[in-house]
Amino acid sequence: MKNILSIIAITLSLGLVGSGSAHARTPDAETVTTSTATYSVTSREGRQIIDWLMAHDAPSKQGLFESSDLKGEFLVSIKTVRGSASDRENVGSEPPVPLPPSGTNGETLTIAHTGGGVTETWTYTWVSNGQGGWVLTYYEFQRNTPSTSEP
Repeated sequence: MKNILSIIAITLSLGLVGSGSAHARTPDAETVTTSTATYSVTSREGRQIIDWLMAHDAPSKQGLFESSDLKGEFLVSIKTVRGSASDRENVGSEPPVPLPPSGTNGETLTIAHTGGGVTETWTYTWVSNGQGGWVLTYYEFQRNTPSTSEP
């Protein structure tokens, strides 16, 4: 019995069993949030998206930036990794337009334009390297083929 009391006393003094007075600090969990919205190419937001892409040297095999007869829509997604509760509270439900001039390290911004029989997709990642900036990490041009139904 004396040995058991000694073990309990040692355990309590080491803090292995607590009565609630000892507090352990747990790291903030990371939260990945993706916000997505769709905008008409001819809307005010659509023009702002085109301006953002042009300012960030986006390639366009479709000639999206030169065309005056634009059709279709933009699908915009922003994926953000947040660490603290205060960061998570600041995440909006839709991507902001005009698109953000800056981001947080690892944040990704994907813009897909579908219209005129093609789909173009651009993905930018925010890289904090001194000045920081949006870096084009993915581009795809896809010609959409009309679906054919069998009789």
